[in-house]
Amino acid sequence: KPIVRQRSAVGLALLGEPSEPLLPALRKAVGDADAEVRAAGLEVLGKAGDKRSATLAIKALKDGQIEVRRTAIAVLGMLKPNSALAPLAKAVEDPDPETAKTAALALAEFKTAASAARRKKLAPDAQHPARAWIPVALHRPAPDGTSARFARFLDDQAEKIRRPAVAPQGEPP
Repeated sequence: KPIVRQRSAVGLALLGEPSEPLLPALRKAVGDADAEVRAAGLEVLGKAGDKRSATLAIKALKDGQIEVRRTAIAVLGMLKPNSALAPLAKAVEDPDPETAKTAALALAEFKTAASAARRKKLAPDAQHPARAWIPVALHRPAPDGTSARFARFLDDQAEKIRRPAVAPQGEPP
């Protein structure tokens, strides 16, 4: 049965089996009825550097399950297809702060002028769901000048803004 092959491929890949022969089945697994299988298939494809799966990840940004969307965002950050810049910028607007954060950090992985411009455009929005993570995303590609970027966040009245700004690697303590 195709579903057994797809789920087996995901399981084998997660166990560390060579993923190249499994790529076709993993791509099919991204369309599985089970959200965990979809997310795991995307994750393995991203880790394998399968550029052909970028289209699948972009499509998964509209998945009904938040974990699948977050995995798709992370995979796009790994694969860095130019076609993902606009969908990722839209994902940064997600009302779920964790999803918005994941998208901001994925945009940072592109390390391009277009990606930086999209992140800088978001930075002044004091109501943005990922407000504390946008400076982290701005910092990631270019650590020079970090202190100037973070200075205003260090004086922010909200502790939830100050803590991520000073935590190592931008992770909350």
